[in-house]
Amino acid sequence: MIVKTADVVQSGNVQITRNRYSLRVKEAVAGKSKSSGNDMITLNCEIYAPAVLETDAGKFSIDGVRLTHYLTLSEAALPRFLDFCKRVNIPVPAELDTENVDVTPFQGLKFDAILDSKERELRQRPAPGQKVGDPIVDDNGNPIKSGWDVKLIEVLGLAAS
Repeated sequence: MIVKTADVVQSGNVQITRNRYSLRVKEAVAGKSKSSGNDMITLNCEIYAPAVLETDAGKFSIDGVRLTHYLTLSEAALPRFLDFCKRVNIPVPAELDTENVDVTPFQGLKFDAILDSKERELRQRPAPGQKVGDPIVDDNGNPIKSGWDVKLIEVLGLAAS
């Protein structure tokens, strides 16, 4: 059998190029922010389109790549929450009880967004007084990298399909 290796769809953690993607909310959870204590909704999402990303390094399956998007319900963050709801056609009541938000409209929601990624740097556990641990380095003192973290840049609106 002869196979064109350029046509092989690979899997694994890959750099997501800054572009438009379609996401599906797998789970929406109301709760409190661990860092600030503010009410929030955590959207556990996954990419479903495009299913394959073509890069200079080859073709990679990104169908099902997960990311988390946080909708904070603090007074300062409410405009961002309301903008998100408007863009994806989720009605918001005239009075919003941030401690008892109905997450049902977010479950299974499909929306388009601009995504990007950042290379993940391996770090030690934080020492007392540190927020983030020191980088783990190789023999030359260079930080060791391990995969990519996907970040939602901007919500565009409901997905076409």
